Formats: sequence, C-alpha cells, structure tokens
Amino acid sequence: MKLLRSMSLRVKTIMIAMVTSSLALTISGMFFSLYDYQNAHQKADQEYKVIATILADRSKVSLEFLDKVSATDNLASLDAHKAITLACL
Repeated sequence: MKLLRSMSLRVKTIMIAMVTSSLALTISGMFFSLYDYQNAHQKADQEYKVIATILADRSKVSLEFLDKVSATDNLASLDAHKAITLACL
C-alpha cells in the first residue's frame, strides 16, 4: 500500500492503462481461441459428413450385389484420412 501511495499520478495512470489493456487482450484472446476451436469442430464435422455421404453413395451398389471386393476398395479409400480409425458397411 505504501508503494501505491508513493507513486505519482502519472505512473498510476500508466499502470491502470497497462492492466486494462492486458485484461482486454487476454479476454479477446480467450474468445478468439474459443471461436477458432468451435469453427474447427464444425469444419471437421462437415468434412466427415461429406466423406460419409460419398462413401455411402459409392458403397450402395456393393451392398446390393454383395460385392466384397468393391466394398473393401471403398473402405480402403478412407486410409487417406488419418483421423478416421474405424469404418464398416
């Protein structure tokens, strides 16, 4: 408390401005990170839905005619996506 009383008004004003700016930057950084996190999840969900739709369309004939070779080839196309660890028809 003695330190605060011994400071000049100019130094106190600068300290208040710095604390306020730091707090504003921290809060805006947190909101930006949260937005980026949600946006990344939405994009990933959308990408996986597109992949699932394409795979379903390609596998429809394989399932109708019980063609194991083309069904296996369709599932093998998912090897390019490292995030997809399991798939079945």
